Amino acid sequence: MNYVSKHSGSTIDSFEKLEYIYNTLFIESINNFSLPNWTRTVFPDQLRPPASLSFAIACYTKDMARLKTGPFFNEILEHISNVTDSLSKKDHGYRKMWLYSGHDTTIANILQSLDIFEFHNPPYSSTILFELRSGNPQGYFVNIYYKNSTQPQAMTLKGCSFDCPLNEFIKLLSPIAVSHEEWKKECKWSFIAMFETADKDQVLVLAGVILISLVIFAILMKIVYTKYNEKPEAVYLRLPDDE
Repeated sequence: MNYVSKHSGSTIDSFEKLEYIYNTLFIESINNFSLPNWTRTVFPDQLRPPASLSFAIACYTKDMARLKTGPFFNEILEHISNVTDSLSKKDHGYRKMWLYSGHDTTIANILQSLDIFEFHNPPYSSTILFELRSGNPQGYFVNIYYKNSTQPQAMTLKGCSFDCPLNEFIKLLSPIAVSHEEWKKECKWSFIAMFETADKDQVLVLAGVILISLVIFAILMKIVYTKYNEKPEAVYLRLPDDE
């Protein structure tokens, strides 16, 4: 980081900023621009690992993944549910494809949330495919492909096979899937928003905690005020003179 900061003219103090430098040099290299001499000792080999790691950081834990990609996975499960409900009613007029546009970070976040991301910089036009299928003895199942080259690569979720039974797929996604309403509720941070998004029981608990806190605060203030205005005890008394 110190080396790149010195030669790039920017303060590089995170993996994300290293990735920006790596990406800039990569774009210039594939477009046949001449790279500065100082880059030869760090690009691409030394910059690639931290640049790749930067793509995993946003969803590195399950809690981070849930808040970052949870609404997307919830939509996936809703789409699948709508399709299976339509088929159960022999209604074939359902939508058969949904397309989402994103960035390299979007691709990485989804793969990392699924715990199938191998650290790398997702190349241009990378695509993740979720395919709902039927026809084997298990009924519905889901296939996942990651296309980052000419051929889509089959991806297998941990705890499942490539032909992941739908009920297992739902079970694996449930811990990180979150509705948009739940997401907004969990991401609210202001004091007022706590009351806006809380249910009746939560409001009563919050009100009780606030009331008790105010009473305790008032008692403490009364004690402090009494102590502050209390006349100090005499520590010295002048003896009367003859007069």
